[in-house]
Amino acid sequence: MDNLILCIDIGNTNTTIAIYSNNQFIKTFRISSFFKTSDELAAAVITLLNNAGFVLSHINAVIICSVIPEMNLIWSDFTRNYINIEPFIIKNNTIKNIKNLYNEPEKLGTDRLVNVFYAWSKYKTNTLVIDFGTATTFDCVTEQAEFMGGLIIPGIKLMFDSLYEKTSLLPLANLNQTPETCLCRDTEHAISNGIMLGYADMTNGLILRIKKEMPAPLKIIATGGLGGIMANHCPVIEEYIPDLTIEGIYLVYKTYFV
Repeated sequence: MDNLILCIDIGNTNTTIAIYSNNQFIKTFRISSFFKTSDELAAAVITLLNNAGFVLSHINAVIICSVIPEMNLIWSDFTRNYINIEPFIIKNNTIKNIKNLYNEPEKLGTDRLVNVFYAWSKYKTNTLVIDFGTATTFDCVTEQAEFMGGLIIPGIKLMFDSLYEKTSLLPLANLNQTPETCLCRDTEHAISNGIMLGYADMTNGLILRIKKEMPAPLKIIATGGLGGIMANHCPVIEEYIPDLTIEGIYLVYKTYFV
């Protein structure tokens, strides 16, 4: 398979590598976001690609969206040294179609901008995008392509980990996807159900607040690793798109870099 496009989403914890060919999504891989050198990164990426039957010489473009600026250099060194390609790196001023109303536009995370660009391009209506990742972000775009702002909140897994790390007696509870009660009779379920149900109610409550500040009607979509679970607990979420950010990165590539 030739004419490969690599879309790289460097998150705070994991990096998603998506492969497109001839305008079709092919496959995704996930690796850690942290490597000390481009050679270490190359060893991980090349092994994954080779094991899946992909050839480095068939890669025609690499586009990167990153929330870890120091990893941009390592990824750029990798693509130059191992693929002989200069990567496209999405910056705050890359996406011209969205009017960024952030007080300091250069400080808006490019992943958030990519998310609202994809949502606006697909729906052309007032939209709230909730991305349930290491941090959970709520971001709004209007029908007129204005980024109105949003919220950043500690993610669900971060809450589990923090509670375990900052207390002496509480165990590291497993994430319970289907909590049924608030009256738990063991500590692990008390933690798991408390966080999941509390997070769902927080999400629903914030959506109600956001609706008061956004034009109606407001379409509400979710993405991120835990977005599907939370969508089950938040009936106002209309759609869950697991690879929304990756699809947004590819759309940015087609719109601005081809």
